[in-house]
Amino acid sequence: MRFAARPTGASHRRERGRLLAALTLAWSATLGAGGYEFVPPDAETLRDPVRSGVMYFGSVRDENGQYVAGVTVTLDAGNTSFVAVTNFMGRYRIRYIPMEIDPKQIQLQCTKIDYVQVQLIKRPPLSTTISPIQADCVLRRAA
Repeated sequence: MRFAARPTGASHRRERGRLLAALTLAWSATLGAGGYEFVPPDAETLRDPVRSGVMYFGSVRDENGQYVAGVTVTLDAGNTSFVAVTNFMGRYRIRYIPMEIDPKQIQLQCTKIDYVQVQLIKRPPLSTTISPIQADCVLRRAA
């Protein structure tokens, strides 16, 4: 794909259309029917000690099954914490949790004003290699 300094006219619309198509394809590749899908890291990422590690992902719903946006998801690993906020679809993703942190030692908490966490569903990784860990929360409105 070639970009001019300031594309105009038909060529600009064509380039913009190609870019939007590429972005849409990239977005749809990471979203599945049930939410986020794991996309394996490329070889360069695996070699980079700063960017390698375990990924946690999941969703937050209320007791009626509706997704809850704006929930703070905290992974507490002793003296280190990792934080994310759910998007408008109630989903979150936290990447690059260092491999030396044992997943069994990580405490996960979902918090939002006027809500109480009532359930945490944590699914173990599929393998001992770099594999994502899914953790979903269920919240109830506080009385």
